[in-house]
Amino acid sequence: MKRLFLLFVTVLLSAPSVFAQDISLFVAGTTVRLGMSKKEVLDALPEHYEIQQAKGEAGAKGVHFIHERSSGSADNLIIGTLLFRNNKLVSASKNWLDTDGRGSVFELVDTLYGVLELMERRGETTPTISIETGRNPGLVFQQIWLRYGKRTIAILIVSGAKLPNKQVTISEELSDVPNAR
Repeated sequence: MKRLFLLFVTVLLSAPSVFAQDISLFVAGTTVRLGMSKKEVLDALPEHYEIQQAKGEAGAKGVHFIHERSSGSADNLIIGTLLFRNNKLVSASKNWLDTDGRGSVFELVDTLYGVLELMERRGETTPTISIETGRNPGLVFQQIWLRYGKRTIAILIVSGAKLPNKQVTISEELSDVPNAR
């Protein structure tokens, strides 16, 4: 019996910290968790952030963009997205890096390293990796996903004749919905 107890304790101490993982995302100055009501999320956001429902098909699916409140400037970058279904949060993302050719390679790699280091500290060290290339007239989308269960790190590269510079975005997503976007 004593050996069984020691084996049980050894397994618990050496296992990944699955039980201690926090399934939450810190975005726009607040921590959101899947299942929160839309009202809870909106009430928790600091007043210098605002949420706008996406237009068209994405908006009809419940996608909302988070950005800093501005004095009318259209240059505000989207810093995250929220997806609500039946007034419950089912997906949230946070942009770690969003550049339109102005960022350096160092900034890109440094950001990616920081995000992956955070995943390792959370005990999430073995992602499923997938890639996809999409094309629209004049644009090419290259996407890389590192999936860790409900948490995904996404790298998006957009290039083409319609853009003055290549764009790179690194984001973190927490989702109950497979392929939410």
